[in-house]
Amino acid sequence: MKYTETIPSENFSELVYNYWKFEISTDHNDGKPFLFEVMPENTRSIVFISHPHYSTITCLNPLLRRMKREVFPGSVYLGIRFHPWV
Repeated sequence: MKYTETIPSENFSELVYNYWKFEISTDHNDGKPFLFEVMPENTRSIVFISHPHYSTITCLNPLLRRMKREVFPGSVYLGIRFHPWV
């Protein structure tokens, strides 16, 4: 698994907190889906998801509790995290 964050340019820094990317290699967990825990945070994100069998876009609202999600090896998650006041 690989997680990276990138700070936006000065033009977008008032709205965008950061860009992030989460990649899961195809051989992780012997290629089987597994539960991943997302920690609470006070921001919203637009997330572009590419699973091995489909792609989608979703919004993550501020989380008050930890959330568990099933993730699949070979997936890529690309997000735009906005500041809490947006």
